[in-house]
Amino acid sequence: MSKFKKIETGIEGLYIIEPTVFGDNRGFFLETYNKKEFEEIGITDEFVQDNHSKSKKGVLRGLHFQTQHSQGKLVRAIKGSVYDVAVDLRKDSKTFGKWFGVELNAENKKMLYIPENFAHGFLTLEDETEFMYKCTNFYHPEYDSGIIPYFLFCLCCCSSSCCFCIASRRAANPVFFICFGSFFFASRIANNLVSSVVLRSRIIVPTLISVDTK
Repeated sequence: MSKFKKIETGIEGLYIIEPTVFGDNRGFFLETYNKKEFEEIGITDEFVQDNHSKSKKGVLRGLHFQTQHSQGKLVRAIKGSVYDVAVDLRKDSKTFGKWFGVELNAENKKMLYIPENFAHGFLTLEDETEFMYKCTNFYHPEYDSGIIPYFLFCLCCCSSSCCFCIASRRAANPVFFICFGSFFFASRIANNLVSSVVLRSRIIVPTLISVDTK
């Protein structure tokens, strides 16, 4: 029996990973990555870089991607909680432009596996949140790009299906909700694969696949 449970998200290749946790009156123990075990559940990526961030409540990081040397990621919150989102940027994918969101926190110990050619970002829901992620490629600042969120500030929830709006109610000032119902792409690299060839500078509206807030 595998030490890791792979859960489908509705987007091909994007998975929630639940590790086996061994707990007793002393605390707990778990493996967060095991190359052999991951290969058994169909994830064969080689990770070459680990990142660790710490953020106060309400910090938005992302949505990031690299136009070349794309990074696959395995992400988790080791302290506090985040609302984590991945957007499918694979131009030949049937779910191109769609996104998935999940709450990752120190209690549920869930991880999100994000394949290459996705944009990734998260919103912190608690103070002193620490977030770790493994990457399949090194950081290349010359190819760094991202999705700039379109912010809609309103006095009521703009949409029951807007996951960042739902998450922001917990993370930020309760009067202001951050709506990610629409995105537009901005790239510092002219004629790059995503913004010029695939999207041709057009606005896309990602469709909600699923929201897991457990």
